[in-house]
Amino acid sequence: MNTPEEQECVVRTCRPAFQDLQSLLPRYYARSELNRQLQKLKWWKPEDPQVIDLSWHRIPGTELCELVFDRCSEFPAGLRVVFVQHSPEGTDQRWVWVLGALDLTEEFDDIRKTIYVGRSLIVQERATE
Repeated sequence: MNTPEEQECVVRTCRPAFQDLQSLLPRYYARSELNRQLQKLKWWKPEDPQVIDLSWHRIPGTELCELVFDRCSEFPAGLRVVFVQHSPEGTDQRWVWVLGALDLTEEFDDIRKTIYVGRSLIVQERATE
């Protein structure tokens, strides 16, 4: 039997993340392509520097992580997608929650960090209900 670290993660996207993505990527095709890329988080392991072919980084001072998507035809400005690992109590499966996204040209300042930490706290609280 696989240990929790060897199992695929469950990838969930919180509602504010959908709203972020709707405003950043008005074309359905681009959002679909991003969702396809985000499914790679199923194989995310904190000890590995990459998820398949995507680099990820921890956001200093938080439990948050980010994937950075460079500029391309689907994401013309480039994107930063913020996620966190949180598994509901009573489950041995790992869960990764997509918390939101912002344009690469936007600064990830203390206000944005506070917003995403708040979203992660809401996710953690609701995941245990």
